[in-house]
Amino acid sequence: PGNSEDVLGAPFEGPAGKLMDSIIAQSVPESVTYALTNLVACIPKGDDGVKTAEPEEESIEACAPRLAEFVRIANPRLIVCVGSLSRDWLDPKRKPSVYAISSIPMVNIIHPAAILRSNVAQRELSIKKCVVTIANAVRELR
Repeated sequence: PGNSEDVLGAPFEGPAGKLMDSIIAQSVPESVTYALTNLVACIPKGDDGVKTAEPEEESIEACAPRLAEFVRIANPRLIVCVGSLSRDWLDPKRKPSVYAISSIPMVNIIHPAAILRSNVAQRELSIKKCVVTIANAVRELR
């Protein structure tokens, strides 16, 4: 999570959250319900109190029971991994012992924060790719 997420206690707030909302609105029919969460529950900070680039492995492992419970309660038909970090941690082929979610289809999209850091031409292409990836996966569930 970023600073906005840490302050508000909710995933995908701030500019990246607004972009995520737009991607979802373009790719997910209104009749489909969805939920958002992060691998870790709070902002990963270094000893200096400044946000680190990515949560450390021990932080992700410490939050794994929370995430597993979220997945159990949500009982999703599809998991959309947002960014390579979540893809790497949730892919049962890479970490089969971490999560018992191998029966849930997964797709991966680029993280909205990464999209916002790219140039304008690349940004539009990345957004389109995210929309198509999610829309196709949702369509296959029906």
